[in-house]
Amino acid sequence: MECENGYIYFDDEKCTFYKKDLQTDTVEPIAESLMCSSLNLYNDCLYYTYGEPGPIWKMSTNGKKKKPLTIFTQANHPVIYNGHVYFHQYSAYIDAPLVRMDLNGGNKKVLGQRISDYCIINDRIYYTDIDIETEPKLCSMNIDGTDAKLIRYAYATDLMPIGNKLFYSDHYREDKLFIYDLDTNTETCICQDRCGRANSNEEWIFYTNKSDNGNLYKIRPDGSDRQKILDVEVSYIHVIGNRLFYRDSYWNRPSDGPWDFKYIDIE
Repeated sequence: MECENGYIYFDDEKCTFYKKDLQTDTVEPIAESLMCSSLNLYNDCLYYTYGEPGPIWKMSTNGKKKKPLTIFTQANHPVIYNGHVYFHQYSAYIDAPLVRMDLNGGNKKVLGQRISDYCIINDRIYYTDIDIETEPKLCSMNIDGTDAKLIRYAYATDLMPIGNKLFYSDHYREDKLFIYDLDTNTETCICQDRCGRANSNEEWIFYTNKSDNGNLYKIRPDGSDRQKILDVEVSYIHVIGNRLFYRDSYWNRPSDGPWDFKYIDIE
């Protein structure tokens, strides 16, 4: 899901792409027969994978113009940063590379191998290296793939920035929540819950709590003020401005109509 100019864009399991007006709550289909995943919105264009994994496509926000950027390359988790598309090139083996290309699909460059999750902060890529010969480790490198450095051993998932800190859950430590301070190079466990989906803003971390049936929680980045905010299983958490968007779980999706996003105001 992405948001621009008062609209959110999302797809559902019926392979239809929608545009929703946040002022009127009206939902309009803009494209059909799209198995869309990993949506990004940049300069009035939508970037997504056709399937998961699948080729990366670029589409206008009205759905009328579509262009494949990778035809034979299967991709996961595309991210737009500083005029480039970063993505996992799918592999049936563990050595799946991280690739960078320009916004029209040219100048592809492999940045690293065996990368399972990543985010970009201040021209550095922070990622989990899952080399089968060692323990998984949290690393960083420049956005051109140079100057790779080990940060610490951790199987970090749901990597995301909070200021100059990294938030993640560690799959090898019961999916507990951690903060890594990039200034002091220190890691702190901020929550003992088993984290599922997660997202954040500067003030809160929002996560689905697998220790409590996937219900929605929030906690401060310092580990204080932990609260349950929805007593229902949710998925696909997105924070945009002062709203938190979410979907009901797959098992509770509507039988007819779009699998729409709901939202709550962030206090």
